[in-house]
Amino acid sequence: MAGFLGMSTKFVECTLGIKYRTENPDGSVSGGPMYYLRKGFSECGMEGFGKFMGTFYAIGIFIGALGIGNMFQSNQAYVQLNNITNGLFDSLGWLVGIAMAAVVFAVIVGGIKSIARVTEKIVPFMAIFYCFFALIIIFMNGSAIPEAISNIFSVVH
Repeated sequence: MAGFLGMSTKFVECTLGIKYRTENPDGSVSGGPMYYLRKGFSECGMEGFGKFMGTFYAIGIFIGALGIGNMFQSNQAYVQLNNITNGLFDSLGWLVGIAMAAVVFAVIVGGIKSIARVTEKIVPFMAIFYCFFALIIIFMNGSAIPEAISNIFSVVH
C-alpha cells in the first residue's frame, strides 16, 4: 500500500513538474516543486502564497542538500563497505567520504551530459541488481509470503 501511495505521489509530482516547467531562451528547461507551487497557486489567485511556498521549498531543499540527506547516504555506504570488508575501513570514514565526493564532483562538473552518460550506464545495472537481490530475499523468506499477504488484508485491533 505504501508503494502505491508513493507511486501516485510521484506521478502527480512529475505531472505538475512538466505542466508548470519553464522553457528558457537557450532551450534548457527549469522546473520542479518551487516552480509548480508558485505557478499553480498563482493560477488559483493565490500568487503571494505560491511565491512564499515556492521560496520556502527552495530554501528547505537547499538546506537539505547541504548535508542532511547526502551525509546519511555516504555514511551508510561507508558502514556497508566496512561491514563487507570485515572492518578494513575502520576509522577511515573520512577517506571513503572524500573518495565518494571526488567521484560525484567529477561527474557533476562535466554538466548534464556527463551526468546522463554516467547514469545511462549505471542505472540498468542498478535495476538488475535490485530485482535479482529482491528475488533472492523473497525466495529465502518464501514461507512467510502467505502470512505477509494475509497481513495486508487483515484489520489490526
